[in-house]
Amino acid sequence: MRWRPCPIPLRDDAAFHDQEKDAPMTTKGNEGQSALVTGASGGIGLELARILAANRFSLVLLARSRDKLEDLARELRAQHGTQVTIVPADLSEPGAAQAVLTHSLTRECRSTCW
Repeated sequence: MRWRPCPIPLRDDAAFHDQEKDAPMTTKGNEGQSALVTGASGGIGLELARILAANRFSLVLLARSRDKLEDLARELRAQHGTQVTIVPADLSEPGAAQAVLTHSLTRECRSTCW
């Protein structure tokens, strides 16, 4: 595979960055939005899942540890009423990412996950 530059122009002016600061994520307006969080059983993925749940996103949580995912899903449902789907998977395994994508495109998952 050949490296290609990003076709999206990058902005590095102060006005653009000030505009970003004026548009924080809020608990309003995120209903109906979904997020897939990988590595959700710990570290950055765990904290990101908590932030997204607090901001009313529906979540699909992916990590290797089913037990940790189930605990986190219970926590987020109880604290925020978040719709959570867990996907225990090891993305370092060959074909795992494709299997997760294929599952997420199935009819059952689209109606419950996304």
